[in-house]
Amino acid sequence: MGDTASDDAAADPNGIVQVDADASPISAVSPAPAPPTPAVPSTPAMPHPSAAPAPARADTAGMFRIPERRFGIGAAALGALLMALSLYLFPKGHPTTLAWWSFAFSVVLTLGAVPTFEGGWSALFARFRQGYRVSFEPRGLLPWAALGAILLFALLIRLYNLDGFPPGLWYDEADNIDQARFIAENPEQMPLYVPWNNLPSLFLLPIALIIKFAGISITTARLVAVVFGVAGVAAIFLMVRQISGAAVALVAAFVTAAMRWDINWSRIGMHGITAPFFAALTAWLTYRALDRGRAIDFALAGATLGLGMWFYSAFRLFVFVIAFVLLHALLLGKSDRRRLLVNIGVMALFSFILALPITQFAASNPEEFFQRTQHTSIFAYVEDGNESRALLENLWKHVKMFHVEGDPNGRHNIPGAPMLDIFSGLLMLIGVAVAAYHWRSAAHAVLPVWVLVMIIPGVLTIPWEAPQSLRAITVIPAVATLIAVAVGLIWKLGHSARLPAAKVGTAAFVAMLLAGIAYLNINAYFGEQANNPEVYTAYSTSETLLARDMSEQAARGYTPMVSRQFRHSLVATLFGHRFPRTTIAAPLNIPIDPQLAWLGAAIYLEIREAGFYDTLKAYYPSADFREIRPPMGGDVMYYSAYISREQLEAAQGLVSRRTMADGKVIEEIKQSTDSVWRLEAVGEDPPFAVEWEGTLHVTHPGQHTMVLISDSPAKALLDGVVVLSDENPKVVIEPAVGLHTLELRSSVEDTDGVLRLLWREPPRPPKEGEQTTAEEGIAEQTLKPIAAGNLYHGDVRPVGLAGRFFKGITDAADADDVAPDAMRVTPGVSGGFWYDSVVEGEHLAIWDGRLNVPESGLYRFRFGDVHGEMRMILDGDEIIDTRGEREAEVELTAGRHRIRLEYLTSGGSRFEVLWAPPGQQESRIAPEYLSPAPEYMFFRVIDGE
Repeated sequence: MGDTASDDAAADPNGIVQVDADASPISAVSPAPAPPTPAVPSTPAMPHPSAAPAPARADTAGMFRIPERRFGIGAAALGALLMALSLYLFPKGHPTTLAWWSFAFSVVLTLGAVPTFEGGWSALFARFRQGYRVSFEPRGLLPWAALGAILLFALLIRLYNLDGFPPGLWYDEADNIDQARFIAENPEQMPLYVPWNNLPSLFLLPIALIIKFAGISITTARLVAVVFGVAGVAAIFLMVRQISGAAVALVAAFVTAAMRWDINWSRIGMHGITAPFFAALTAWLTYRALDRGRAIDFALAGATLGLGMWFYSAFRLFVFVIAFVLLHALLLGKSDRRRLLVNIGVMALFSFILALPITQFAASNPEEFFQRTQHTSIFAYVEDGNESRALLENLWKHVKMFHVEGDPNGRHNIPGAPMLDIFSGLLMLIGVAVAAYHWRSAAHAVLPVWVLVMIIPGVLTIPWEAPQSLRAITVIPAVATLIAVAVGLIWKLGHSARLPAAKVGTAAFVAMLLAGIAYLNINAYFGEQANNPEVYTAYSTSETLLARDMSEQAARGYTPMVSRQFRHSLVATLFGHRFPRTTIAAPLNIPIDPQLAWLGAAIYLEIREAGFYDTLKAYYPSADFREIRPPMGGDVMYYSAYISREQLEAAQGLVSRRTMADGKVIEEIKQSTDSVWRLEAVGEDPPFAVEWEGTLHVTHPGQHTMVLISDSPAKALLDGVVVLSDENPKVVIEPAVGLHTLELRSSVEDTDGVLRLLWREPPRPPKEGEQTTAEEGIAEQTLKPIAAGNLYHGDVRPVGLAGRFFKGITDAADADDVAPDAMRVTPGVSGGFWYDSVVEGEHLAIWDGRLNVPESGLYRFRFGDVHGEMRMILDGDEIIDTRGEREAEVELTAGRHRIRLEYLTSGGSRFEVLWAPPGQQESRIAPEYLSPAPEYMFFRVIDGE
């Protein structure tokens, strides 16, 4: 391997023989001097005897140099004007088309002007006039064929099951797709900088092109990441080939292709994977520029460095890595230092030119540009005086990440696993020793510096995220090079042995070593990492899976109803944007009005709303309920329920029973609280008794007027309490939002009579973006029969506890004498969570009801996650309190027991009440074991007229 490397280093870098012997290698870059004679001779084509003499051709080439320089000056001047125009237009906003084209042509013209000052274009023109010949040497093509195989290998690994793993579309990926979708639809408004992800916009351009021609899918942005990942493998090959030859370069490319760290970020549609590509490409061009000594090579290296600033923010520190290489060349190199300084100036100039629009934006909008950096900075979370200690701790974590303990984030890594496999880790340490030994070579000496500098973005990150493999991703080319250099050393030592078997054994050992590295990394990624539940759920997997399922359910006519988190999820919006989604929450729209669903309701609830899931199971026991977990097991990711329209409708209405004088009972379902007996009692002779039983759903708070109209003796009961009768036919009440038991009883004496229960709800507050007309407002004030949308029976009944909410009260002892600010029947009280509290700000909530104990025995109660202070009172005795013991065991007899929960919170509400019945595991208290206290379900405002 060592011999081949020397030969290839001396040959043309492209494996193609060219007529060009401009520059000799700079010792600061190449560790070994080039052989005096190339491996494959390179000669210009022999001139034909009739051709003009060589001096005449030289003079002909010289004729173009003065016009060429004038052209270069003109191109540079025009490029400067176009750059000025773009810098003037970018801050003005859209349309940005002219600004982008001006910037692009400015770069092309300026780069094209550089060779003119060295006669580059004249020389190229002269070569073609002389009959420039390109010849191929088969042996020189072998490295390129091997590279092609490695690139194909890298591509297949990165494309395999790309839409299945990662299983979800992480928010940052979705945001990139969403921003790219905007660019695809509005190309004239392509922004310079995207505030949502605090990064420049160029990474979004290829994503926008894919959207333009192929639409949106989970792989839309990932395909762009795959391209950058594979391109990074090629760039690392070019970089290592420049310093150590093709054989070592192929090892570096293979290691990168198989490296789990690189594979992971090549399959996620985010900016990070661009950093290894631009770092390796910039390093290669810099080494080549130092080797050749031409201004155009330094200009290209600088342009690549500047272009990299348009992508991932961590790449910005790579300037210091390149600065180290250039400083090393100045101090230890053998080239003309004065000329090198000029070329370094050219490189810096083009780096600045390419990054100028971004630099202008940063100078004009520093808060927006550095917002993400400030939010993720370690200094924003460390107390004054502890900065040095925190930095050292983060630095140590990042040093250990390669071999001991890696990134804990499931999106970035197998949580906590080292970033390198055991073989790569050991080879990297050997490579560091080799690089230190060759400290006079800038390309070797820079490798440990490269690693230390490019882990700094991770070191400066939030302490609990360290080590951070994404922000330290720019170390990948250096790590791969160190591994390859170590393999090259093993190869060289094996081939230097005199025993022939040692050479064969070395080749077999190296082959097995590389195969082992590939196996360990690929198996770890597609095996252990893909089957880790923590990894599986880390990619916004819930939103992705439900978005796909939502599309399928909507296609079969089911109306999507979701938790608020899912309704506003960017992932769900991207994949389910065609389907309107309703936010679902108990008790406001649970039970579900069939009028809100088409052929059925497809319901998706996040894990914090487990109480709503339990409520739906209690109301619709025959529906299809699912707890969605990772395929390999683990915690619930989200809940889903599929309830057909028939199931929804079957629960609506009141149960009507007419008991005739002869004992015959006629039972039916009534869809409203209105009867005209002349029409309904055909063929039936009075008298007969009438009973209507069911549940009333109160959907919004406020005063409700109820009126009983009957030509026969009648009464109405709400929550078991008589509220209307012949003597008192009208009442104004304020009921808790939720379900209430409703009964009407009458003795019909004459079929010419009627029986009606009318009500008037309070004005319904308009929904977001909704406007109520004057006519609708008047209609709401009209007394009317209670319709089916508010009437239920069967399993849809009051469950849970009756809740009262008080603002400004902190002691529950003061609550019973004060009217509550809100009342709500809370069915999922054992797992309570609200995005918006029932009342705003600091408040006291009290829930009362009955605990229906199924069997006698020892019960254990515990408070789980509680935001605020909470206590439980059972049969008048306090049993647990968050200010003291959070769990207790109580001996209970089968039957009903009084229960009260008191909860004091200063903001968003979230708590968890768990129990463990005798011989059972701890779980939430299902709603059917709880019934609300009737005395706290409503209060009267006005009785009678």
